[in-house]
Amino acid sequence: MTLGAFDFTSNVVASGNKAGGQFGIEQPAGRRVTLAADWFTGHHGAGYFTPGAAIKLSSKATAYTAYEIGNSGASHRNHLLLLELGWNFN
Repeated sequence: MTLGAFDFTSNVVASGNKAGGQFGIEQPAGRRVTLAADWFTGHHGAGYFTPGAAIKLSSKATAYTAYEIGNSGASHRNHLLLLELGWNFN
C-alpha cells in the first residue's frame, strides 16, 4: 500500500496548478500475477482510478492491463483500457 501527495505545476495536467492525493495498493495473486489499483484525486488529466493486473510472462517480460476510470465524466466516456508490455534489460 502506498499513499502520498502530488503537486502538478500549471500546464502539466491542467491549465492551472493542481494538488491532491495519490493512493495505491498491490496484492500478489499467485507466482505470476499481481493485482493493483492506483488513484490520483482531482479533476484533471491525471485524475483516474486505475484497477488492473501485472502478469509476469518471463524473467524479462511483464504484461500490464488496467481499466482507467476518470474522476469526472466517467458516464460520458472518460474511461479507457490500458495495455502495456514491460521489458527488463538487466
